[in-house]
Amino acid sequence: MTPIVSIIVPIYNMEKYLDNCLKSIVNQSYKNIQVILINDGSKDKSEQIAKKYQENDSRIILINKENSGVSSSRNMGIDLANGKYIIFVDADDYIEPKMIEIMVNEINKSNVGLIQCFFKKVKDDNIKLGDVNKYDKIEYTKQEAIRSIIYRKNTELKLNRAIWGKIYFTDIIKANNIKFKEDIYMFEDGFFNLQYLKYIDNIKILTTELYAYRQTNTSATKKFDENRARQSSLILKNLNQYVKQENINYANDEINLFACEMLSGIIAKQIFNKSNKANYYQKREKLNQIVEEEYLKYINKIDLKKIRGNNRIMIYLIRKRLYALLNILYRLKG
Repeated sequence: MTPIVSIIVPIYNMEKYLDNCLKSIVNQSYKNIQVILINDGSKDKSEQIAKKYQENDSRIILINKENSGVSSSRNMGIDLANGKYIIFVDADDYIEPKMIEIMVNEINKSNVGLIQCFFKKVKDDNIKLGDVNKYDKIEYTKQEAIRSIIYRKNTELKLNRAIWGKIYFTDIIKANNIKFKEDIYMFEDGFFNLQYLKYIDNIKILTTELYAYRQTNTSATKKFDENRARQSSLILKNLNQYVKQENINYANDEINLFACEMLSGIIAKQIFNKSNKANYYQKREKLNQIVEEEYLKYINKIDLKKIRGNNRIMIYLIRKRLYALLNILYRLKG
């Protein structure tokens, strides 16, 4: 008998895309699935759409709960999962008709602990946005996977740190109480994967596009986030604890570059965000405080040649304390 695959779908205000997502799941060529829908207090018609699918398919479980975040929803899904494998799907994405069949066949015959498939980025109208699968490798050791999840370099390791597009062993997750951190709202996928990697030796990439990641027009990349610095500090603290506990001494470059990525987010979404009503001098003082207290030890170790795009300029300007030019740069970026 074919093993059950548990598919966990957290839902929050996804009425525009949910039907397309669920249709792609229930119509899979692989039929032995458990579909776990966690409606996280949606205020639109998501619950009605999910309920319609549940009423017509006995494989579907629908849980409605008060809004408490995507990590809480995924953790609830893990608790309910009874399949041999777990696959996570975001409610605004969709999967190709044979995704589960191909992933299950591959993990059954491969001596690996995790499989990741190629994915495609699509717009609202499902039109594909370019080629995003430029991998130098299709098999990763544990060390390579950990380095890549912390920070993916342009020219080396490019393992996707997201949880979607992957198939996990349920028993590894449950036996080791691997859960999503509910006190953070960034890098939660990364921490989940880092915890999972503690218990496996290698990972394989399937070179077939089986997952469609939707890049919507409501992207939050430019949204003001007054808690960004606190969140970033908490994430770095957790990452350093993980590195210390696991005796990881081979990812120093990746950790420094990851800190640079965190600092870039603080500048773009908090300090020099156009919605920040503080004056320039207050912003400069706040940024200098953040840099001095937490990030200077990272950015002073970075080789500028290893930094992507505008982050290279950012680090150079911070090292020189040219905050006025940095402010202008981010104002031009919008």
